[in-house]
Amino acid sequence: MPLLGQLREICGADHAGPATAADELLGRAPHWIVRPRTTEETAEVVKQAARHQVRTVVRGGRSKLHWGPAAMPIDLIVDTSRMVGVVLHDTAANLATVRAGSRLDVLEKSFAPTDQRLALDPPGPATVGGTVATATAGPLQLRYGDALHQMRELTLVCGDGSVRHVAPGQSVAAVVNGSFGTLGVITEATFRLPPRPQVHRWVVRTVSSPAEVRDLATALLATDSVLSAIEVHNPYGPGEGRDQIGVLVEGSADEVAAAVKQLRDLMRGGRLQVRTKPPMWWYDYPFHGDDVALRITTSPIEIYSAGYIVRDGAGEIPVRTRWSPGVATMYAALPGDTEPARVVRLLEGVRQTLIARRGSCVVLHAPPAVRKAVDMWGPTSRTDALRQVKRDCDPYGLFAPGRYFTDRP
Repeated sequence: MPLLGQLREICGADHAGPATAADELLGRAPHWIVRPRTTEETAEVVKQAARHQVRTVVRGGRSKLHWGPAAMPIDLIVDTSRMVGVVLHDTAANLATVRAGSRLDVLEKSFAPTDQRLALDPPGPATVGGTVATATAGPLQLRYGDALHQMRELTLVCGDGSVRHVAPGQSVAAVVNGSFGTLGVITEATFRLPPRPQVHRWVVRTVSSPAEVRDLATALLATDSVLSAIEVHNPYGPGEGRDQIGVLVEGSADEVAAAVKQLRDLMRGGRLQVRTKPPMWWYDYPFHGDDVALRITTSPIEIYSAGYIVRDGAGEIPVRTRWSPGVATMYAALPGDTEPARVVRLLEGVRQTLIARRGSCVVLHAPPAVRKAVDMWGPTSRTDALRQVKRDCDPYGLFAPGRYFTDRP
């Protein structure tokens, strides 16, 4: 039987068919699209895809599908939009198993009546699977950690159709977190659900330099306040507003009142606001549309230098950054019309400087001309280990070939 007929047998005629122009991904036009509902259906789909040697890409909420290099010509999209909902919610154990296509904001609302929360809040309409695949977390990462730290177990359908239940301590877990869909299909995940705080306050203050942010963040992290997040916003220039640091405190009414009082003392010296709602930039990445989007990670003490490194490397090019000093991660945006050769020089300088600081800089997204000119991933010392996990999980090399570190020469 042809592959499309097999996919329709597995998932139903309404959930498998020819791809359309709307399914094109970074210039790659797939032949078919299939929407499995369960882990079992997904495993059967992947087995048939492997049997037919079909190159496959996983698609969730589409908000980050353009991140990373484009896959080689692709044949099949496995769409997780039917893979939604809560499989099991154990309120007494503070655990929930959820399907990978579920949107985080929808899950958060479903857990609210139990006074529990899923403490993952990346920008955009993110799904569970996409959040794990791209290693994003959001401001709450400071208090609760990323998806890997909050997870008890993850279900992965590997490239041969086998099903693995992956625990955070296993070596494959750290690679799946940030694998960009190159190891298989994430179908379910079990997370710890912390209590939902009663009160939230954002304390926001203007800042003038990364050095000032360093001094403030160091003082803040040394307090015993109920801090959930520390975020820094650096717009392109005065036309977009002032540089700001924002602190989220959460807890009981008394805890938050005491924390706000303490923060007023620690953060005096700039224009300060106490807000019941986040600033407009809180849940946004600094990049939009065709901007060149960078993600920079360093050791915690070096993240403050990253601001200077990027701006010095950019020279006259305007740079917008958004960073989380407590978890040593920075996102940066360059205008999409920046000359590709200029981006290449900037990356070479930034990456060389970051290597000495145990850091890295990857290009998440860029216009086509820049994509062709740059190494989007940059240097890594983990290539051999990553390739071993790739071979183990995707033995036929059919998941998003050409998209990850492991596919470079």
